[in-house]
Amino acid sequence: MTTFPYTEDIPDPPHNPSSDVPNMKTNTNSISGILEVDHVGFNAANGGQHLQVTFEGNNIPASQPAALQSVLYTNVGVADASHPQLFWGNFNSWQNPGPTLTTPFHLSGVRAWAYVPAGSTGPSAPTQSSNISTISRSGAGLYTITLKSGSVSSTNYGVLLSSGLSGSLQTSINYSVVSQYVINIFIRKSDSTSTNLDADWTIQVLQI
Repeated sequence: MTTFPYTEDIPDPPHNPSSDVPNMKTNTNSISGILEVDHVGFNAANGGQHLQVTFEGNNIPASQPAALQSVLYTNVGVADASHPQLFWGNFNSWQNPGPTLTTPFHLSGVRAWAYVPAGSTGPSAPTQSSNISTISRSGAGLYTITLKSGSVSSTNYGVLLSSGLSGSLQTSINYSVVSQYVINIFIRKSDSTSTNLDADWTIQVLQI
């Protein structure tokens, strides 16, 4: 990471102004440089706007925000404690009364998701998806989904599924984790354990 040198208390009235000029120039350049980290800099259209947000380490808020404030921060995850995860908290995220952060919202918990139209054949990646490598269909209501490498850190994740109607018939949807990145999906007539049907379906993979 870049270091931005800065000398405080410059200019200093007792000094000859010319003596402070080198430090003043360094300070000015450091201000310009530090503003350009993750931002559009000076003398550019949309100056000051964010390009991205970079977090340094894990920084749990030390105190409860005011009623109209909220905090975005990183902290260790559970399934993978070696890498930071993104959290959001507000006044209600703290035990009240008390200083303890108890219920932050985990923004990076959704590791993959997809919407899959009925009968989609593959292998193909759906157009509405994130961190999905391929989805293949081996028969009516039978799919195999492959997550992108690195999207999850283990098989310890949750899967949320939903399926629509197949024509006028209600459906149920279930899954089986085959390996870290491979999940089998089964869509069936809701009152049957053997009648497989095609229907629109969605998947979310959650891990913290």
